Amino acid sequence: MNIAAIEICYNDDYKINEWEENYQFYKDALYRLIIIDNGSRLDFIRAVKERFNGATVVELGKNLGCTGAYNVGIRLALEDPNVDAIMLIGNDIKISSDDVKKLYNELENNSNIGMVAPVLLNKDSQVIADAGCDISFSLVLKPRSVGKTYDKLIISEETSSALTGGMNMASKSFYEAVGLQDESLFMYSDEVDMGIRAKRKNIGMKVVADTVAWHQHINPKKRMRRLPYTSYLIARNKVYLGRKHYGVIRAFCIFTYFIMLQLYMMIKNKLKHKDTENEKYAISGAWNGLIGNMKMPEDFQLC
Repeated sequence: MNIAAIEICYNDDYKINEWEENYQFYKDALYRLIIIDNGSRLDFIRAVKERFNGATVVELGKNLGCTGAYNVGIRLALEDPNVDAIMLIGNDIKISSDDVKKLYNELENNSNIGMVAPVLLNKDSQVIADAGCDISFSLVLKPRSVGKTYDKLIISEETSSALTGGMNMASKSFYEAVGLQDESLFMYSDEVDMGIRAKRKNIGMKVVADTVAWHQHINPKKRMRRLPYTSYLIARNKVYLGRKHYGVIRAFCIFTYFIMLQLYMMIKNKLKHKDTENEKYAISGAWNGLIGNMKMPEDFQLC
């Protein structure tokens, strides 16, 4: 059992203590830890190297987003002849070594499955965030069993359409067959893209019901709301993936859905005297996804 875990970071000083603490719970199940840094300050990089002594730390010197950074790590793992499973894990995820091993065993024992994930719970609770996902016509992820408590969960042997991007494990052969992540996405909707591509290769994805992980959602300065650029990327990427996988008509349908949704939210926020910046970003993102402009706007503050 040789599992390579890939984690990415970018000036994550505000959660480095929790990151290191969570790592202690699963490190014994790993053969190798690969950390990809997306252009952080030198003092933060030094702290990462000190705290995760023995890890392979790759300094990109610039921000390639989640998809670009994960791909750097996946390539390193694929090049290592000793690695036979690749785990993508966010640095605010808590999971035990025993459950990491169970995920690996499912891959080993089920030849029809190429990627697995645990049941994802909300921070320090038994409330389910997702137990696998379905994909809607608008390519929005529909997590299963949201809000249920873990003791009420019933999962059949059916596969999932998509698995959470920040906590999953795949065999080497999965990436060799399906390919790496689409770097045009930068971040968000990578789960949808990989789910569609895996299905076309007849490779299954599955949640392992007797494994759990907690998404701790550690945000800088206790921030509760996503920054506006995330709305841009989410809308852009959905429309882009509609065109990539299903053609112009599907892309236009998804574009229309997002435009109507954002206009509704703008009116609602205006009536409540709230700002509409996120909605404006989403409209811009949907338009750029429709015309195929996947360049990152220079004014984005990625933090």
